[in-house]
Order: sequence, then structure tokens, then C-alpha cells
Amino acid sequence: MADEVFARAIDAMTDVQRRSIEAAGALVDRLIATVDGTASSAPPDGDADAGGAAPDANDAIAGFARLWRDSISSLAGVVPGVAGAPSLDVSAGGPPPSLRVVLDATTRRGSTELWVHNPSAEAFDKLRVHCGAAHAADGTTLGAMAVTAEPHSFDLPARASRGVVLSVDAADARAGVYRAIVLVDGVADQWMPIEIVVPDTAA
Repeated sequence: MADEVFARAIDAMTDVQRRSIEAAGALVDRLIATVDGTASSAPPDGDADAGGAAPDANDAIAGFARLWRDSISSLAGVVPGVAGAPSLDVSAGGPPPSLRVVLDATTRRGSTELWVHNPSAEAFDKLRVHCGAAHAADGTTLGAMAVTAEPHSFDLPARASRGVVLSVDAADARAGVYRAIVLVDGVADQWMPIEIVVPDTAA
């Protein structure tokens, strides 16, 4: 399943890049024509302004800015795990965004999904996502067993992604906000903060 999702993302990204290159070529032609004075007096369809004048250099530069913004937005939409779901790239450095889990007020349980990505050409075997004890600001602790991962262990082929469900059981914990670090056994340099919100028990 992960391989199929990744393949679809590659196809979509390729299409985005093709359309971006075509649009960039058109913008370059317009900019060159404006600078050397060979621009047509009739603007292309959809680019006519109120006065009907050909776009100037500022219009072309603004077009580049829009193209860059739209391309980045389109790419973000096709990469697995980017749109909404937290993700962890096993080949990248630096801390990723935090995970946040708000537990059910009645059961004091909850879960979230973490996507683990491997865009590299190297396969990773027997990876294990785990979390240590979580602590609140007043020193209250959630034990290490409060957070469990499913699957417990998994392989991550080259250029593949895998979703891991992190479940939290804090039935006996005091209400509060607890924080810990999610680690990946098998990828020494990767980690992710997690914030666990334990609400007051529902009446």
C-alpha cells in the first residue's frame, strides 16, 4: 500500500513539474520580449488589463512569484503525509513538527498516526518507533508503557513510506499536558516531540 501511495505521489509531482516548466518558459519569453521591445501589443488570453497594454517587466516578475508559490503548494498537496498527518523523514536532519494527542475525556485514551518516510535509495530494516516516559510541568509522569506503537517493528524499503499508529492510555493519570520524545530504533538521528493532553474526567 505504501509503495502505491508513493508511486501516485511521484506521478503527481512529475505532472506538477512539467506544468511548472511550461509556465516558466512562457514567462521567460514574455520577460525577454518586454525587455528587448518585441512584445506584442495584444496580451495573451487572460492577461489583458483594463487598458489593454502588454505586460511589463514587473508583471512578468510577479508571474514568476505566483508560479513559485503555486508550484510549492501543489507539491505539498501530493507528498504522502504532508497534508495534515505528521511525518518523519529518515534521511533528513533536524527536529520535525510535534505530534499532539488529545485524549478522550471519558476513556482517557487516544491515538494519532505518524508517517515515516524514506525517500533515499537505502532500505531500513527492523525499525521500531517508541516513546519514553512523558512529563507534565509539575513533575507528574506518564509511564513509558502509556504510549504504544503499531506495528511494533517494520521494514522500510527504499523510496517508501509507512504509517505508524501511536496509541495512548492514560486512564489513571492526572489531568494535564504531558510531553515526551518519540524515537526510532534503527535511525539514531531521528526524533519527534509529542504532546499528550489528558482532560478532566467527564462527569
